[in-house]
This record gives sequence, structure tokens and C-alpha cells, in this order.
Amino acid sequence: MNYNYYTPGAGGGAGPFLGIGGLIGLLIGLVVLVFMLYVYARIFHKAGYSGWLAVLMLIPLVNLVVIIWFAFAHWPVERGAAGPPPAYPQQPSYQPPPPPPAGYPGGQPTPQH
Repeated sequence: MNYNYYTPGAGGGAGPFLGIGGLIGLLIGLVVLVFMLYVYARIFHKAGYSGWLAVLMLIPLVNLVVIIWFAFAHWPVERGAAGPPPAYPQQPSYQPPPPPPAGYPGGQPTPQH
């Protein structure tokens, strides 16, 4: 019995290459990968971090840790020139309302002539 299922030149089968369809799929995949890295780099850069953090998004499970850290971290761009955020919200100081104008009920009496 002959168990040799591959006969060279017999056609059928992709052989070592995937053909033109595989090449197109590979190019589309690379374009999507580069675009994804560009978008992540822009997001990290706008938040005040290095754009190179986008490379970590390629590593499985590390990308989940980076997303969770990025969501809950204080971004450098938020600090700006004002320094770190305050520990509690600032309350405006109390100022009494201005007195009502003359001639209105509850205001100053109008002079009688």
C-alpha cells in the first residue's frame, strides 16, 4: 500500500505558501496591527504617558492589566501646571447675598416728599 498522499505537481493543496489570498490577508492584518498601535500610542500620548506603552497592548493578559491601570491612574495631563489633584474638593467661601435695591419690599424705605 502506498501511503504517500502528497505527490508534487499533482495540484491541490497550498503547499508551503498560502497563495495570493493568504498574502492579502497577511497585509490586511499588518495594516490593522499598525493602525491599532498608532491609535493606542495617540491615546497614551494625549493622556501624558509615553506612546511606547502601546507595545504592551500586544502581550496577552498584560494588555488587560495596562487597560485597568490606565483607567484608574491619575494621568499626568490632568495634573498640568497646578500640581497634584487636591485631596478633597475645594468649597467656595460663603458670601452673603447683596441687599435688595431701594424701593422694593424688604429693601430700604423710599423717601417721602
